[in-house]
Amino acid sequence: MRLAKDRRSLRVNDTLTLGGIPPETSEYRLGNRSAFDWVIGQYQVTEDKHSGIRSDPNRPDDPEYIVRLVG
Repeated sequence: MRLAKDRRSLRVNDTLTLGGIPPETSEYRLGNRSAFDWVIGQYQVTEDKHSGIRSDPNRPDDPEYIVRLVG
């Protein structure tokens, strides 16, 4: 996932971009970070360089999960 510089759209993958994100989403804070930024950070696909273990928070049984979570 990648948030646009203007913070108005979120590119979920190559075929899905969520647009029309209101600026208020950045105002709700969890400590020093916005809740929206936290969700984006937590739901990244990552791979450990040393072990090669891949962490993919997406749910293959529910492909619309992340869309509902961001909504």
